[in-house]
Amino acid sequence: MRITHFDSQQILYAVNKNIPEFCRQAVNADISEMASYTPLIDILAAVHVDAHVRYII
Repeated sequence: MRITHFDSQQILYAVNKNIPEFCRQAVNADISEMASYTPLIDILAAVHVDAHVRYII
């Protein structure tokens, strides 16, 4: 699949057009509604129990 510069700009525009609304929601959110997204840390935490070597990030 070939993606041109114009295609990538359209994708970026579509993805980023909601950022101002997301920022407004974050500003008005309570701390109990906030969460983080750290899949690598979750994966390492799950596999370290059986690991022979500890991972250092």
